[in-house]
Amino acid sequence: MYVNLLRQKAYHRLTDDDMGKIIGVSRNTYNQKLRNGRFWPNECKAFCMYFNKPFDYLFATEGETVSETGCKAEERNGKNFGIGKPQINRQTRPIKSAN
Repeated sequence: MYVNLLRQKAYHRLTDDDMGKIIGVSRNTYNQKLRNGRFWPNECKAFCMYFNKPFDYLFATEGETVSETGCKAEERNGKNFGIGKPQINRQTRPIKSAN
């Protein structure tokens, strides 16, 4: 199931009927699509546009870890994403940290 899609639904306090209206289907059809995971590309795009989130984030499955920017955990490995740690720009000069 798409955990982040359901989180966005809860955050925006939307009903199943509201979710169906976003993609142009009935509440029952939305529930069926959610259960079997079969959304059409245009329906996925409608959700992405409505919630202003990337596809990889909204439609990540329970086993995947994806940030709200759509960057998967595997893509972040080896990069400096720590809070308060200095980052290096293209000229290899340290950028001042926020702390």
